[in-house]
Amino acid sequence: MQAGIRSNKPILINFTGQIACDICRRLGPTFKKDLALWDMLQNDMLVLCLYVDDTTALDFPYHSEVLGDVNTLGERWLDLQVQRFEDTTQPYLILVDGYEGHLTEGIRFSETYDLNEFRKTLAQGLETFNSR
Repeated sequence: MQAGIRSNKPILINFTGQIACDICRRLGPTFKKDLALWDMLQNDMLVLCLYVDDTTALDFPYHSEVLGDVNTLGERWLDLQVQRFEDTTQPYLILVDGYEGHLTEGIRFSETYDLNEFRKTLAQGLETFNSR
């Protein structure tokens, strides 16, 4: 979040996966096909990908009221997603400011999700961010 504050850019949090989420793996190439969207992602915001299937062990595991024992980095990101955004869908994207204020509603991306709608949603979030 500090990077967003320092750079004066909003942060697109992408709760994603590498192993079991096929659509998650295809998002990048899909986004690259839409040049206006790709330019926005590259230049107007920071993109933070949090992999909920990351099996890296935490140095300090903890107990979550929602998930129970949280032992891996992926479980930590899933716990964050559930507790902060009340959702377990991947990919799940949300644009926030550096203080974690929501600039858009959460987006549950699917194969049928309209890229034009996604671009418009991000543009509205950027407009909100820039008007603050």
